[in-house]
Amino acid sequence: MIKLIAACGKNGEIGKDNQLLFKYPEDMRNFKEVTTGHHVVMGRKTCESTGKKPLPHRGNLVITSSVPSSYQNLDKDNPMNYLAFFSLDSVMNGRDSLRESHGAYNSDYHHFIIGGGQLYDYFLKNDLVDEIILTLVHKDFPDADTFIDLELIAKRFDIVHAVEYDNAEFVIVTLRRNLLKI
Repeated sequence: MIKLIAACGKNGEIGKDNQLLFKYPEDMRNFKEVTTGHHVVMGRKTCESTGKKPLPHRGNLVITSSVPSSYQNLDKDNPMNYLAFFSLDSVMNGRDSLRESHGAYNSDYHHFIIGGGQLYDYFLKNDLVDEIILTLVHKDFPDADTFIDLELIAKRFDIVHAVEYDNAEFVIVTLRRNLLKI
């Protein structure tokens, strides 16, 4: 299953100058909990924003055109701890090519698209996302330079679960693709 996980302001704002706009401990904890043990798919700029360090206990797939395809197992005892680089062309055939693009594929693992904006746009516009976990912050971020398309999400996905946090600054929403809306 291909899932997208993101955090945004109320107008879809996700970043500024290749950095997150906010960091809430509950949201960061949720991200870690949900993605650990699965594959995370990110663009080159998102990878660079992590200090070029792979996220631990996850398969890390970086979509980029600036380096040749490569695969590096970072822990011989844990096949889910790897860093791989692929061009977008190598995953253009949708879910199957993404799932088969590396040696650690197992149907129990999910692929989480974790950013950035170009990758979110590509996977959403091409109907490649099955589920979205979206942290919605109840604020405007007028200086943002990167956005996620909330209109498209509202048209194609249905809310199946929502958790509002005590401070009421944000809600974490799970949405599933509605095949009737495509």
